[in-house]
Amino acid sequence: MGGHSDLLAGIVVTKSAKSAETLRHARYILGTGTGNLECWLLLRSLRTLTVRIRQQSQTASRIVALLEGHRRSAIHSACHTPTAHELKLGSRIASVSHASLQLCATNCSFIENQHPEGFGAVFAIRFKCKDTALFVARHLGLHRFATSLGGVESLVDWRHGWDATADPTLLRVSVGLEGFDDLARDWAQTLLALNDHMVAQAKI
Repeated sequence: MGGHSDLLAGIVVTKSAKSAETLRHARYILGTGTGNLECWLLLRSLRTLTVRIRQQSQTASRIVALLEGHRRSAIHSACHTPTAHELKLGSRIASVSHASLQLCATNCSFIENQHPEGFGAVFAIRFKCKDTALFVARHLGLHRFATSLGGVESLVDWRHGWDATADPTLLRVSVGLEGFDDLARDWAQTLLALNDHMVAQAKI
C-alpha cells in the first residue's frame, strides 16, 4: 500500500477475540502504534494506490509479453528459424511467469474475472543457468537490485542470494512507474550485453 519504499505498515488479523485483546494490550504496553509521519505517508500513498497499481500492472503485462516473445522467437521449429538477433535476445530465457500469460491456455476466463484491474506488477523470469540470472540482475540499469515489491521504481530480486534453497536461475521482478519504452530498452540492452558476456566467457 505504501508504494514508495519509504515506510513499513500493516495489520494483524485474528478470528479469536481473546487473541485480539492480547494484541491490543501488547500494543498499548509496548507503544507499537503507527507514528504520525508513517500514517501521513500511508495516507499519501493510498490516495494514488488505484492509479499506481493499474499503470504498473499494465506495464508489467507488456514487459512480460515482450520477454515471452523473445523466448519464443529464439526457439527452432519446423516453421521458424530464429535470426541471430532473436537468439541473442531470447535463447537464454528458460521461462516467464505472470498471470497474464495464463490467458493463452484454455478455460482460463476466470483469471480475467479475478484480476479486473490488471494482472499485477510482479512477474518471475527464469534463465538457463545461475550466472546468467545474476548477470541480468546486476546489469539492468533501470531496475534496482533489491528485495521489495510494489514500489514506484522497478526492482529485481535474486532470491538465491538470500535463500540458498531458492532456484538460483529465478529472478523476481516488480515493475514500477517508469515508461514502457524505457524498461523495454533496458531489458534489450541487458539481454544483448548478456549474450556478449556469455560468448566472451566461452572463448576463455
